[in-house]
Amino acid sequence: MRTLYPIVLLTAMAAVAVPVALADGLPELGDYSATVMSPLDEQRIADEIMRDVYASSQVLEDPEINDYIDDLGHRLAANSPDKYQRFNFFVVKDNSINAFAMPGGVIGVHTGLLIAANNESEVAGVLGHEIGHVVQHHLARMLAKQKNDSVISMATMALALLAARSNPQLTGGALTAATANSIQKQIDYTREHEREADRVGLQIMESAGFDARAMPSFFETLQKGTRFSEGSAPAFLRTHPLTSERIADVRNRVEQGGSYKVAQESPGFQFVKAKLLSGIGTADSAINTFRYNLQEKSYASEPAQHYGIALAMLRKNDLAGAKQELDWLRKNTSANAMIETLATNIIVAGRDTRLIEQQYQDALAKYPDHRA
Repeated sequence: MRTLYPIVLLTAMAAVAVPVALADGLPELGDYSATVMSPLDEQRIADEIMRDVYASSQVLEDPEINDYIDDLGHRLAANSPDKYQRFNFFVVKDNSINAFAMPGGVIGVHTGLLIAANNESEVAGVLGHEIGHVVQHHLARMLAKQKNDSVISMATMALALLAARSNPQLTGGALTAATANSIQKQIDYTREHEREADRVGLQIMESAGFDARAMPSFFETLQKGTRFSEGSAPAFLRTHPLTSERIADVRNRVEQGGSYKVAQESPGFQFVKAKLLSGIGTADSAINTFRYNLQEKSYASEPAQHYGIALAMLRKNDLAGAKQELDWLRKNTSANAMIETLATNIIVAGRDTRLIEQQYQDALAKYPDHRA
């Protein structure tokens, strides 16, 4: 099975070995970082990374979840200060709470982050933060500090960056133990980088119509959840060092802004979260969890709970139960492309060839741009 690492190493070596002129229209960094990795170099690396991403078993192959993250990411990116920067967003199958950025605007989001977030603005806050790292060219600037090192060393840093950002435990497997420790220290974002990414991320969130208060709120939730569990901090906190001072700085910036807005959350987020939860553990345990949430009224979206039950029932081939939940959804919530995908999957599972083609045609007529 291919991994994400060898291609990144070779591409980074090739990219930094050949001097390339800055792409027209892209802002210069005002330092020597562009002489090490130009925007065009970053894009070359990004293209190679994405080729390996699509071939990797670590990446979630679900068009609805990936399209949701891609749409959300590009909505935020459209409000970033760098209008020329290209972005690629994808979802990693990993229950840890993490997200990471790589050269060329490649941003990965762990499934664990989507599950842990309470609302769409919290996810937008993390994505805005990662976009901030990209548009401020923090990765290129970190590599530029090593300008006196060999090309191999700089390429190794790019390799370690991918390994450490996607899963910190893999760093030792990608490099020798001695090298891994020194490289990790070199690629960790500095406090200045983190504050800068927070500031840019907040601006992006607000411009895109999200509730900026969600960023410090989510950071506080992560910090409180691990305060008494030393060594068990979420991966996002290990790769993005979080201090009380930094949270206070973000909250002060939000409060100084003064214009609070209640973001209109898209129904897609809660459905995506329910879809992920429906696949955890056994089908029966997932069904029981969703039903308990309904009984206790412990949910942000009632339709999403019924959607999760339907998916879990489909897992155990309880087509009658899944159809019952589908009927509830169609009667009690607005039209949704993910509901139509559910309907087609139920019919396919039932192998009713007379209805399958008609259902797909009807769904495509309603949602011609929905990949699933």
